[in-house]
Amino acid sequence: MKKICSYLLFSIILIFLLSGCTQDNIRKRIEKANRLYNQEKYSEALEVYQSALKKNSKNDILNYNLANTYYRLQKYEDALSYYNKLSKDKSVVSNLGATYKRIGDQRRKLTDKIKSYEQALNNYKAGIKLDSHNKKLKFNYEYVNQLLKRLKEQQEKQKNNQNSQNEHQEKNKDKSQKNEQEKKQKSKNNRRQDPKGQKEDREENNEKRDNSQQGDANKENQKNKEQEDQNQQDKKANKSQEEAKKASNSQQDNSAKEDSQISQEKLEEALRILKALEQEEKDSLKNNQKVKNGDNQNEKYDW
Repeated sequence: MKKICSYLLFSIILIFLLSGCTQDNIRKRIEKANRLYNQEKYSEALEVYQSALKKNSKNDILNYNLANTYYRLQKYEDALSYYNKLSKDKSVVSNLGATYKRIGDQRRKLTDKIKSYEQALNNYKAGIKLDSHNKKLKFNYEYVNQLLKRLKEQQEKQKNNQNSQNEHQEKNKDKSQKNEQEKKQKSKNNRRQDPKGQKEDREENNEKRDNSQQGDANKENQKNKEQEDQNQQDKKANKSQEEAKKASNSQQDNSAKEDSQISQEKLEEALRILKALEQEEKDSLKNNQKVKNGDNQNEKYDW
């Protein structure tokens, strides 16, 4: 049990000593980087700050100094990213306002400039709320506010100029169309007054009339052709019906002839049978005339 307690105590002391060494190492690096910064050797100071930050990325002093160094190197977007890692005290919001103002200076598009200046103004306003007697913050606020007003006036002026230009272009377009119509009308009137122009108009009208007549004639020819085709189809249909009727009549005639021939044959056969019957009847009557046998007076025919 004593050995375990001794081991734990030794571990705590060792961690404390190592932590102290690390903090001491970071402090020394900060001091070195600050000397370089004050000598305006910003690139060298940046490397030292970055090496120290690898040991402790949450160190507020390192993040703040690194942001300031990026600002001095005019790398304002990088500076912005490190300032935003810090709590927003007076010095941080003041530097944020200056950074947004510099970013706005670099923007070419008017709307982007206005947006950055508005963000700078908001940070200066936040700083004035934290320290209402800070003259530097108030001056920066008023300075950026005046820049922002001029930019918005310029933006409004550009907008009005664009609208005016659009209206002017629209008017010129309407005027051009009107002049073109008047020119055509004038040319048409001149042609009517000029004999040559009248002749050209008559020729043009005649050509239009001829084209119209030709179109009507083509339509009429097309209509006649369609009617002729229909007549041909009707003739073919009638011819087919006549042929079918003739065939039917021929069939009926043949059938009638056959029936007539059959009827004639049957009649002749019937006459022959009738004659045969008559002859048989004659013979029968003759045969019935028999001699009487004895005294039988009620003798009957035997047919």
